[in-house]
Amino acid sequence: MNLDGIARPYSKAVFDLAKEQNALTHWMESVEMLVSVVEDKDFQSFINSPSTAKDKIVEVIMGIFSEKSPKLFQSFVEVLIENNRLMVVPALYSQLVKAASLEDKVRQAEIRVACDISDVQIKELSEALEKRYDCKIELNVLKDSNILGGAIIVMDDSTVFDGSLSTRLETLEYLLSS
Repeated sequence: MNLDGIARPYSKAVFDLAKEQNALTHWMESVEMLVSVVEDKDFQSFINSPSTAKDKIVEVIMGIFSEKSPKLFQSFVEVLIENNRLMVVPALYSQLVKAASLEDKVRQAEIRVACDISDVQIKELSEALEKRYDCKIELNVLKDSNILGGAIIVMDDSTVFDGSLSTRLETLEYLLSS
């Protein structure tokens, strides 16, 4: 089952509603908290029990949230429960974070390198990506011994640049064997 596909219309609806209400931060915090509830093992046992009624699930979830939660949030939770969609909440939250980042013109980038790189190199890479993509870049640098040397840049879950030594060697091997 593709949870991202199922979550997409829900995340779009939440995002649009939150923007309309000028309450994106509040909605994101609420959905993030809902993720932690849904991922809790005891809660999963509770909702998967055949004797647990859907209205009881709503009651338990809304009991966790403050009374300050908007009525629309309760309605949203009720729709998820009624449609047996609580399992998509983590994917929904992930999509909501991405949509908010794009709205703020902030994109996530991950740079995988074989060895440590200097702050100057990180700054130069960040500036180059910001210029190329015309947005603010939040950069995460990870050491990855599997790439041998060079770097791999991943933005928004897709590879933008693969200058790793292992990929270069694979390309050279392919060219030599052709």
